[in-house]
Amino acid sequence: MLDRNERGGCPWTGSTTTLPDNTSDPNRVYEAMRAKHGSVVPIEVEPGVAAWLLVGFNENLTVLRNPALFARDPRIWREIVEGRMTPSSPLWPIFGYRPNLLSADGPEHQRLRAPLTDAMAKINLPKLVNDVRDVCDGLIDRFIADGTADLIEQYAIWVPILALNRLFGRDDRDGFMLVEMSRAIWTSDENTANAANEQIAGYFAELVAQKRREPGEDLPSWMIHHPSALNDEEVVHGLIQTALGNSDPTTHLIGNTLLALLSDRDFRAASARSGELVEEAINRVLWSDPPIPILPARYARADTEIGGVPIRAGEGVIMGLAASHGDPILGGSDQLARSTKVNRAYLSWGAGPHRCPCEDTARTIVTTGISQLLRRVPTLRLAASADQFQWRPSQFIRGLVDLPVQFTPDSPRPVAPVPDQTDSAQRRGWWARLGARFTGR
Repeated sequence: MLDRNERGGCPWTGSTTTLPDNTSDPNRVYEAMRAKHGSVVPIEVEPGVAAWLLVGFNENLTVLRNPALFARDPRIWREIVEGRMTPSSPLWPIFGYRPNLLSADGPEHQRLRAPLTDAMAKINLPKLVNDVRDVCDGLIDRFIADGTADLIEQYAIWVPILALNRLFGRDDRDGFMLVEMSRAIWTSDENTANAANEQIAGYFAELVAQKRREPGEDLPSWMIHHPSALNDEEVVHGLIQTALGNSDPTTHLIGNTLLALLSDRDFRAASARSGELVEEAINRVLWSDPPIPILPARYARADTEIGGVPIRAGEGVIMGLAASHGDPILGGSDQLARSTKVNRAYLSWGAGPHRCPCEDTARTIVTTGISQLLRRVPTLRLAASADQFQWRPSQFIRGLVDLPVQFTPDSPRPVAPVPDQTDSAQRRGWWARLGARFTGR
C-alpha cells in the first residue's frame, strides 16, 4: 500500500509511473503495471499531476457504472482545485471542463445527452450506409489508379467526418474543410490550433443558425427542436463534441482494423467476401487494440476504495480500457490472441450513463468504410511488414502514423471537381471571425 502526503506536490510517496505513449506494445506495459501495483496504479499524467489508472476489468466497470460516487465534472479534481493542473497544460483540452454533456452529471447530463441520443435514433441507417459508400468511392477514386496509397492519410482520416457532415446536412465541400480544421486542432503549433478551434466553433454556430431558419432531416435540426429546448450554445457544443469525438477514434478504428485484416491473409480474404467477418475483425480490434486505450477521467465525490486501494474525495481515476481487456480474470492478452471468436463485452465504447451515444453510427461508418475499400480494391496488401509500422506517440489514441499499401491499379469513376481553395479560405476566415465572437475571444 502506498503512503500519501497531506498534499503539496505529487500525492504519492514511493514509485509512480506514467501513461504509456502507445508507440510500443502497450499490453506488456500494462502487465508490468499490474504485476507491480495490482489493479489500481498510481500515475502522473504529467509531472506533479497525479491520478489513479485502473488496469482491472471489474474496477473499470465499477467506476463507469457508478456516477453517484464518481463524477465526470473535473472541477472537483484536487489537481485542478489545488492548482497543479491549469489551463496552460497541454493536457487541459483532455482534462479541463467544457460546457457539454461529457463534463455534466445527473439531470444536467441527461438534459444535454437526450437530444443527441434521440437524434441518433432517427438516422436512416440504409441511407447512412449509401452515403458512406459514396464518400468512400470518391476517396478511393483519387488513388485507385496509382497502385499505392497511404490508407490513413488518403482514406481513414476523411471517411468519418465526411460521413458525419452529411448527417449534419452539409455538402462534401464543407466536409473537406471540416476535416482540415479538425486535424489542425491537434497540431503542435498553438496559433494554428487556436485558429482551427475558432473556425470549428464558427462553422457549427453558422450551421445551427441556418438550421433554426431552415430545419431539415438532419442531426442539428433534430437537436434544435428536441423537447429539451437546448439553446444555440448547447447545440453547438454538442455538435462539436460529436464531430471531434468521432474523428480520431473512428479514423483509427478503421486503420487498426485494416492493419489486422491485411496482416492475416486468410482472415482478410474471407472478410472481403463477408460483412459479418469485417464485424468480427472490428470486435477483435476493440478488444486487443482499441483506438481509445485510456479514458479520462472520473473524480471521487467522497472517500472510497477501489480494488482495496483507498481513494480520497477529489482524486482522479483514469479508465485503462485497453489494460482491462488483458486482465487475467478474462484470460489475459495471450488468451485473446489465441481465441477464434470474440464477444462484445469490451469496454471500448465505455459503460454506464456516459457510454458513447454514437456507437451504432460509428460502427456503421467503420464497417461500411472497410467493406467498401475491400470490395473496390480486392488486391490490397501491406507495403511493409506489420511490425515496421509506426504508431502515433499519444497517451490517449492508439493509431497508426501511416498505413502504406500496394494493389493492382484500376480505373476510377469520374472524379468530382476539387473544391475551390480561394472560396474555402474565405469561408474559413468568416467562420473564424464568427467562432471568435462565439467563444468570447
